[in-house]
Parts: sequence; structure tokens; C-alpha cells
Amino acid sequence: MENTEKKNAEIETTNAESIPAPVVDFAALEKLAETAQSINSFSDYKPGSATATINAEIEEAAANLAHGLARCDTQKQKDDLKAKFESYKKKIVSYYLDYYKNEASCPSVLISGPANFPTRKKAAQNSRRDSLREEYKRLESLKDSLRGGWNMSISSDDPEAADALQRKIEALKKSHALKIAANDYFRKNKTLAGFDGFTPEQQEQASADIAKWQLKIPFPSWNLSNENAEIRRLEERLKALKEQKENTLSGWNFNGGRVEVDTENNRIGVYWDEPKRGADLEEVYKQNKDLYMPRLLWSPRFQRWQCQNNPQNLRRLYGSKTYAPADEESKKAIEESKKARQEAREAEKAEKEQKEAKAAENRKSRAHELQAKQDELKKIGFILKPGQLSFVSNRLADYMKAGHGIRRKIELGNNKLLFVEISYNHAWNDCRENKYICVTIEEAERKETGCAYSGSGFMTCTLKLRDVPESEKRQLATLAKYAEQYHENEAENDARIIALYEAYKAGKLPLVRRYYDMGQELEPTAARAFLESWKPAEDKKPEQEKPEPMPEEAPKQQQPQEKEPMPTPAIYESFKGEQLSLF
Repeated sequence: MENTEKKNAEIETTNAESIPAPVVDFAALEKLAETAQSINSFSDYKPGSATATINAEIEEAAANLAHGLARCDTQKQKDDLKAKFESYKKKIVSYYLDYYKNEASCPSVLISGPANFPTRKKAAQNSRRDSLREEYKRLESLKDSLRGGWNMSISSDDPEAADALQRKIEALKKSHALKIAANDYFRKNKTLAGFDGFTPEQQEQASADIAKWQLKIPFPSWNLSNENAEIRRLEERLKALKEQKENTLSGWNFNGGRVEVDTENNRIGVYWDEPKRGADLEEVYKQNKDLYMPRLLWSPRFQRWQCQNNPQNLRRLYGSKTYAPADEESKKAIEESKKARQEAREAEKAEKEQKEAKAAENRKSRAHELQAKQDELKKIGFILKPGQLSFVSNRLADYMKAGHGIRRKIELGNNKLLFVEISYNHAWNDCRENKYICVTIEEAERKETGCAYSGSGFMTCTLKLRDVPESEKRQLATLAKYAEQYHENEAENDARIIALYEAYKAGKLPLVRRYYDMGQELEPTAARAFLESWKPAEDKKPEQEKPEPMPEEAPKQQQPQEKEPMPTPAIYESFKGEQLSLF
């Protein structure tokens, strides 16, 4: 944020003397413009209007240049923008000269009349107008590029590239830390008002974005991840630039010429004793096709064949048959360069291993912390037995090591399943998140692969039980209590859910439209009323004749098996006198 304000201030205080004065005055241009006006319009020509039009174009380009210079990171970028501005000045003057010359080449039929009108000449004039229109579009694009922005990339051959990349990385890291601080502040206060890192205008804008896009935090995880990826990319590029500058190899001799490393222009130049043409180099590529030889391009400026200077191109050149070093001095220089790169790679490997060891230690510490939390849960009796209903809780995933948890599965036959889940849910109301505990019933279909999944076209029913308690232990205890309540009458509750599903299939229950996929689901109030009023059907079995007991044997009486009582956690004492209604 500070960088933006600083650059805006620089735009206003840009030295006007560094921009060439946009003044153009050509007598020939005025004469052509006057002729074009007289043979194409009934109105008189206003003297100096053509020159004023060109000056207005150049003044607008100069304003764009001032804006672009303030955004430059290096002197090379500033020099490139100034050279582009000078090129634009010449091209815009040339364009208007061609434009008025074309307009003066043939009169309008309204001025000259239709008699003996030069139609072919007029057709050629119209064709030239089309080409001039395309040329003007290119000039407009060139003028817009003077403002900088997307085309202000940092070139590797820029002498200040390393410093510019370092400044850019530091600015991104500062911005990243500010975004994390803004997220933490918003989580605590549910607003950005009063956050020191933002101005009042930025706070209002961030609040408007949160309301518009229904964000939980001002800067979502994908935004922070993208910024981290950009920081890593720039750090890798900065590292490559530093390695390139540390390269001590200046060149070597080969049979038939010499290779020189031009670090100033970031190029590798190849000078042949006998001049070579492009067709001659094709034989070189064929001889070294297994090395992916870099394509050499002819440079009229330096009068040499050249390619970009990077470690890959260097290795492929001196490792080839054609450009292999021919004398002992060249071989020694290359060996020293290889040795220096090998030492750098070993140092990098050692640093990487050190970071991995530190990360492994942190993971081990995290595992110990999770185990301690698990032991704490066991002490208060929150671990449910196998076969009981589990639940989903992203917030307590670390405690339960459950991730998305296990849901109650009811088989319906014909590869149909019903999932019953006790979990946390949330709903947005007036841009505020309301969390509650609910029971979700969902239909699913088992595929041939053996996995079961649900889709948007299947029945879904979510029944709200209660709001989420504030205490974290209390939340966990509430979920466990609901799960225990379902497990106590497991068969009856399963039958209750199946009866609801059958009523849904028979069309006896009202449906509502889903807000997220435009499908339909059961109306929660009607579904809850059905579950509460449902009673198990009494099975009437036909009476069977009882066989007469044998006189010598008495009938054996089976004693009922006692059901193992559920453990009672200490925190369940807080539920005394409170009713938790599942259905």
C-alpha cells in the first residue's frame, strides 16, 4: 500500500525536463491538410489544426511516459520507455503526413460531382484508408504501453535486474504479511474497522468486497497461496541470476573459431574464422542433435552468431563436438567453472537437507501435540465405540484425527444407501456466519467400483438441532451426546429414517428448491414433524400351537443378556436438566 502511494507521488513530481518537448510544426503538413479539407468538405480549413492534432497526441503520450517512468524499477526500463516515446513521436508524425497525403489524393464526389469521377483512384484511396486505420490502432497500442504495467518485466540482461527482483520480493513479502494480519484481525473483530495496516478507504473497500463475494476472511487462502507461489518463482529467478553473475568463464577457443560469454548483454557469442551462413549451421545441429543444441541467431549489431547466456546453453556448447575446447587453457577454464558450479550445488543440497530435517522435526512435534490432545479426550471419555455414529467436524479434526469423519450407513438394497450424519453446519445471514449442529440425511448410490457417493439429484434433508456452543469441549460433548442418543435406539432410528425416505419417494412430503444447485430437497419443518410423529408398526404374528412339554425334560429358561452401559464422561454433568431432542 505504501509503495502505491509513493509511486503516485512520483508521478506528480516527475521531472518535466526529462521528457522531450512535444512540439511539431511542418509547413508541408499544413498545406496537405488544407488541400484535403478543401476537396472533401464544404467548410473552411482552420490554420494550424493539423499541427495541434499531432501535438495533442504527443502530449498524451508524454503524460503516459511520466506515469510509466514512475513505475520503472531500473534505469534500463526508463531508457527503454524513453526510446519507445521517441519512436512514437516519429511514427505519429509520419502517420499524419501519410493520412493527409491520402486524403488529398482524390476529391469527394459531393465536391467534384459525378461526371468523369476517378472511381479507381477513389477505390485505391479507400483501400489506403483501411491500412492507415490499422496503423493508427497499432500506434494507439504503442502509446498505451508507455504507461507501463503488464509490459514492465525485468529483463535478465538488465544490470539492475537482481536488485529490482530483490525489491519486488521484499514488497510481496510485506504485502503477504499485511494480508495475514488483516485476516487475523477480521477473525477476532469480525470487521476491518480500526485495522492499522489499511487506510479508511481501503477498509471500506475490503468490507464491500467481503459483503459482495460473501467471503469468510478478507483475503482467502487461494489469494495467499498465489502470492506465495509468485514469491518462490521470483526467488528462484534471483538465485539463477546470481549464479549466472558468479560464472567466471569468459570464453574458449574451438576448432574454427571462438566462443565468448558477453555478460553485459546476457548473450553467448560465436565467432567463426571463416564466415558461416544459416545453411552451414544446419550441419552443426545435425552432428549434435542429441545435445539439444541452442539455436544461434545472427546479430547485425555485433556481427556474430549468438544465443542467450544461461548455464544450459553453456553446457550444451562446450559439451558438443563442434564447439568443444581445443587448447589446454580453454579446457582448464571450463573445468574450473564446472568445479565452482559443483560446489554451489553441494552447498544448495546441504541447505535443502537442513530445511527438510527442520520440517521433519516440526512434523514430529505436531504429531506429539496431536497425541497429547487425543490422550486428553480419552481422559474425559469422548472416544466413541466402534459401530457408533461418528460426526464431521473440520474445526475439531486435529482432536479426533477424523478429517471428514465416518457417517452412519443404512443399506436400502438395489445399490441404494442412506447416510445419516451429525455434524456442524453454517448458514449466511446478513453477511454473518451462523453455525449450528444438525442431522443430515442423504441418499447415495453405490457404483460398480464399490465406492458410494451422493449427487445433486438425490434427496437431501438437513435438520437443525441447536446452535454451536461457545466452549470447544462443550461442542464436542454435545456432538458425542447426540451420537450416543442415536446409538441407544439404533434400530428404531434407522427404521424412522427409512420411513421418511419412503414417504419422500411416494411424494407425500413437500419439497423446497436448493439455493446452490437449483435442485429440490425435503422441507426441514415437514421432515422433522414426520420423524417426531412416526411410531414403529406393531408386528402381529400368527399364534402357533405350543408343543406339549415332555414329562422327563423341563423347558429351559434363557436369561436376558445385560447391555453394557455406556461410559459417562465427566463433562456430561453439564447436561443435567437439559433436553437434547434428536428427532
